[in-house]
Amino acid sequence: MLDGITDLGYTKERRKINRLDLICIVGPPNRYGVLPMKNNVPFRFGIISSSFNTQYHVVLLATMVATLPFIYVAHAAPAPTRVIQRPTPAARRSVPQHKTPPKARPTARHLKGKATSRPVPIRIPADLPVAAQQGFRLTETLLRHLGKQRYQKVLALMNDTIRKVLTPHHLSRQDQMVRSVIGVYQWNTLRLHSKISHKGQTRYIWHGRFVKEKGTILVLFDANNKISGFVIQSPSLLRKLHKEQAAPTMDRVAKGRLEQYVNLLLRGYNLGKWKLFSKPCSLVMKKMMAPPRFQALRKKLLQQYGRYQSRRLVEVRRLSSLPNALIFRYYSKFSKRSKVRLQIVFQKKGQSYQIASWQLR
Repeated sequence: MLDGITDLGYTKERRKINRLDLICIVGPPNRYGVLPMKNNVPFRFGIISSSFNTQYHVVLLATMVATLPFIYVAHAAPAPTRVIQRPTPAARRSVPQHKTPPKARPTARHLKGKATSRPVPIRIPADLPVAAQQGFRLTETLLRHLGKQRYQKVLALMNDTIRKVLTPHHLSRQDQMVRSVIGVYQWNTLRLHSKISHKGQTRYIWHGRFVKEKGTILVLFDANNKISGFVIQSPSLLRKLHKEQAAPTMDRVAKGRLEQYVNLLLRGYNLGKWKLFSKPCSLVMKKMMAPPRFQALRKKLLQQYGRYQSRRLVEVRRLSSLPNALIFRYYSKFSKRSKVRLQIVFQKKGQSYQIASWQLR
């Protein structure tokens, strides 16, 4: 008859019981479940089933509650509703009420040195033109994501072309170098230096404060207000980037392979063939030097320097900030200028090198 018992209640006070399934009578039980009565006479569970006469039930239960000091009640599911007897207003007034003091609000002294969850709003400078406010918001958001190392959110601000080239790992490497030299960007310190729009693209140059020194931020936007590129510069960063080291010695075969890459690049420049020009180039350079941009740049270089004729290798160096990059410097000859400095930067990818950039001056 004890199957289905879900809860045991032990009480010394009388209760108002609305529904009774099982009742176990008498004094407090010991650890073995034996319920002793008076004079230490052991008495096991006495059970009154709900299948008995209800009227008999109530009379017997009332008699037990009135005469016995303890009752031990076991009830089956669902458990009976517990009725709480609330004190009268007079009794409530006689008992002192202890109120919990309100929790003190934290002061500025308590919050010192602790990060708060409230975001710092973007404050647009009062003298900023309306046409540049959207660029300010996007640039500020970009720099805040970099400061919190949220590189996936940085990529979300960029257009599809850049997202195919850049990865969070590339952004992390560049950001770590900026952090090590000038620190993290200080929010709401951007000031507009210049804005230039041309053929649907807009270039912003901002000045902003970082932890260690001031910096310059160049950001390019496409026609859809998506970032197509950005550069963070400062005097200390430029010194570190331009710091060079002696390149490791290369055998004749490896150097000859890199010279063939330069021949392909310059031959594509002379013939105006983008596929030949971009064949030895890296994926980033192919994206940045797309056919329309290649043809526009080639037209300007032909007016200034003419066609390529010959070159002579002067030195091979390596950047301390990019240990996998090699710099080949030449004295070259073009049809309109006899002495032109040609610089080719090779970036190592896997076991081979690719042309990452080239420059004439």
